[in-house]
Amino acid sequence: MIGIIQEIKALFLTVFHRLGPIEIVLFLSIFVVFIFVFTLGLIWHSKRLFAQFCFLLSFVILFSSPFLIKYLMQEKIYKIQISYYRSSPLQYADTFLVDMDIKNLGKKDINKCIVKVDIFRKGTDFMNRLKNIFYPEKSFTHLIEEKIRINQTHHFLIMIDDFYYKTAPYKVGTDCF
Repeated sequence: MIGIIQEIKALFLTVFHRLGPIEIVLFLSIFVVFIFVFTLGLIWHSKRLFAQFCFLLSFVILFSSPFLIKYLMQEKIYKIQISYYRSSPLQYADTFLVDMDIKNLGKKDINKCIVKVDIFRKGTDFMNRLKNIFYPEKSFTHLIEEKIRINQTHHFLIMIDDFYYKTAPYKVGTDCF
């Protein structure tokens, strides 16, 4: 139980550590649109159908904001192209090796990247697949603090120690900001 709480705490710290001025401005602009549409619903309360549509649309706008921000950040502002040359556990050491190139295709310079290796549960039954989607068995992260300018490529060789899951299925992911 304590391990799960520490994982959740680390996740929140990672999310708040990544918030920058762009994310805050995007969220505030989406929130202003939410307030505008919600106010229209309050103003035209006498027109039942239009008011209900405005209320529904305003809450869709509000609850879709994290997904919209994530899309804009990953696909427009900090878009990357990753070429993995090797990403696998080493055979004679308890280490995971990630050999990759990261190319910045976005609109802004990248300052940090997080490389994450998720270890999944073995088995193909429905419950294991569902657990793997929402909460992998173990996650290893590595923070790269190097500036990558627009249209530049950097080569990284990362070794993650204490990797004892040699035969378990895994997924490697990289996110830059």
